[in-house]
Order: sequence, then structure tokens, then C-alpha cells
Amino acid sequence: MIDHLVKIGGEDVSNDVVSIKVKHSNDVDSDPGKIEVVLANRRQKYTNKWPPQVVPIEVTVYNWVYRSQDSNPKRKAQAEYLVATGKMTDNEAGPAEAIVTGECDLGHLADALPDDIDKYMTTPKDILEYVLKTHKPPMSFDWDSALDDRNIFKERETYGSDWTYQDFLEDLCHVQLGAIYYFNESNRLQIKDPYTDVGVYNLDPYVLVPDQTTSIMGFRNSVVVIGDQTRNKSPDGIPVHGSKPIISQPPHGHDMDSIMEIGWLQAPVFRDHNIKTIDEANKKADELLAFYKKYENALTTVEVIGIVPPLQSIVEYSPFIPVGDDDRNEMTADLEKTREAMQAQEDKMAKEQGRKARKIAISSKVRGIVVEKDFEYSINGMKCKCTISPGLVDGIPLTNDDIGGSTMNFTEIIESEG
Repeated sequence: MIDHLVKIGGEDVSNDVVSIKVKHSNDVDSDPGKIEVVLANRRQKYTNKWPPQVVPIEVTVYNWVYRSQDSNPKRKAQAEYLVATGKMTDNEAGPAEAIVTGECDLGHLADALPDDIDKYMTTPKDILEYVLKTHKPPMSFDWDSALDDRNIFKERETYGSDWTYQDFLEDLCHVQLGAIYYFNESNRLQIKDPYTDVGVYNLDPYVLVPDQTTSIMGFRNSVVVIGDQTRNKSPDGIPVHGSKPIISQPPHGHDMDSIMEIGWLQAPVFRDHNIKTIDEANKKADELLAFYKKYENALTTVEVIGIVPPLQSIVEYSPFIPVGDDDRNEMTADLEKTREAMQAQEDKMAKEQGRKARKIAISSKVRGIVVEKDFEYSINGMKCKCTISPGLVDGIPLTNDDIGGSTMNFTEIIESEG
């Protein structure tokens, strides 16, 4: 069972909600987070109701979820998801419906800084507080403690009216701190390390469409591919289609030179049910490895129902689940054999290099940080399409010296030499 709470200007308008749409991203180069609430406009109740730019909008949704481990006898609990908070930008009211739109405060970052900013010999956090208070109205922010060890004085630009607040934040966050900034669901400015999450969500009970990876995320030097071998005969001699998994074989998908130099950078396992043979899996692993060398940043999408994970949360889901326990156990065993072979290679290299061996892990799940989401809610149900970044999970930010790439995992292509 799903439910909702929508407030506009502090007034509860939930009973008149027809539909809700929200588009939200932590990419500050995109448009501000958008909110659209369609209300039943009975007797012109909402015509000329609220002034734009100042009226707050808040959208929360609820879902009753069942958990077998819960102690209560009904085994269900109410999950609450804050979807978006912002300010109203328009109210297009007609005889039947009022379409109320809003957005987060990202648009205000386009304002120019004042001329008289003069603050030297200070840390990035101090200058953030100083400059953001000059905004009208003043802006506050949430600081990520993971950035504390980078919060040291650095020679800075002279900020003035030829800078916007967005220019200023890009300089302080991207250049000096290696941080990201965005407005969260509460419409508060976040200053975060890109690897810091706000919680972990298992999407398996909610996945509607587990899209194939649309492109590749982050530099990686080790790829494992899982295919789906069609069965011609069942144990009873009846022709069937099954899901016996096949797995690529090292050294396919492994750049041993890079692994020797900087260690294992394990990519998320790639699944494709159209791959039917070991040779096809090996070929795909080699192709994906080439992509991982070429692209720094790319994204994966998943569509879910009944849940709205927040921006910068870690989500995980299984796009490939073998049919039957035997096939699932076989896939797990084959993955473990692959992991053991990789671990043996890592142990050997560590001994040769006089260092401590790293622990190799392979997961059959896609796991990444939510960087964008499209939310829709109506009488037809509640859906959320999440764009996730697998390259921002369980990792250490790489430097230019490591791989000749970017510390920020921005979307760009690294041109090959020669």
C-alpha cells in the first residue's frame, strides 16, 4: 500500500493530488531539481493561490513493506521517503486541475558574487561559510567530515562580481577539495566527498526493469562476464530453456600490466543472457576491458517500484538471477573459482613486490551510488528510475599519477596515445 503527503506553502494538499513527478540530480551542470504536482482544482480552490519563488513545496511518499525478520506478527512496517523539497515557480490553474511546478535552489547559484569579498589565509570550509553568507538570502550547507583532512589553506583565486556562486563552488569543491556539491531532497546544499554515501538500499524486492549497463563507469583493469547457456535437454529428456550460467576465463578481461602496476581495480560483473558460450564470454570481457580503459565515467539505470532511494545513496540489485537453486549454486561456485584464481595471482604479485596482498572480491550484483532519479506517482502506482554510478562505490579516488585520468570521475573520453 502506498500513500503520500504533499505540502505547498505549509498547507496539506494531499487529498487533491492527482499525480507527482520529480526529476533530481547531483549533477550541478544540469537544470535544478524539478517538481510537478497536479492537483484537482475543485471550485477553483487553487487558482491564484500562491505567489511564486517563495512558497515551499515538500513531497513525501510512504509504502508498507513486508520483512520476514520483523518481530511484529503482521511482518510489515511503513517506509517513508522524502522525495523532494523546493520552492514553487509556477501555478498553471485551469477549471479542472492546477499544475504546480517547483525547483530546488540550484538556480540561485547563477547569481553573481558581490564585489567586496576579501578574505585571505583561510581554509576552504571557512571561505565557503563566508561567501555563501553573502548570498541573498544567505545559504547554509552540510559539510562532509570525510573532507576534513583536505580542509587546509591553499592559494585561491580573488573572488568578485565576475564570479557566480556556481563558479565559486566549482573552484572550491572540484579544484581544491576534490568534492561534489548538490542540493539534496531537503533542498540543502551538500558539500561531499564523491565516495561518501547516505545509506545502503537493497533494490532486489523492488526492481521492475534492471537495465543493461548503458556505458562503462570508471577506469578498471579487471572484468568478469556472466552469460546464460541455453539447455537443450532437461534431466527428464524434455527440451527446455534454462539459465545455466557461464563465466569468462582469465586472463580474458584482465590487464595484467596495469594490475601489476597499481593493483586490482575490479569492475562490476557484467551479465548478458545472449552470451551462450565461454568463447563469447571471453570476447565480451576483452571488449569491456577496452571500454574501461577508454571511458572515465558512464552510468547504469534501474527502474524500481515502491521505493525512492535518495541521491548519493548506495543501491545494489541483481539483474541476473539463475532459475533454480542448482543453477544459482553453480554460478556462485564458478564465481568463487574465478575469485580464487585472481586472489592467487594477487598473492603472487604481492610477494614479488614485497607488499601485503589485497583481498579480491567479486559480486554478482550491480552496486553503485544514485546520481540522478526520475520519480512518478499517480493512481497507477509509484515508479522511480534511478541512474547509478558503479565507479563511485567501495573505491579510493584515483589521481592523475595513478592512471592519467581524473580524480572526479567526470564523463569524458581519454584519448589513446599514438
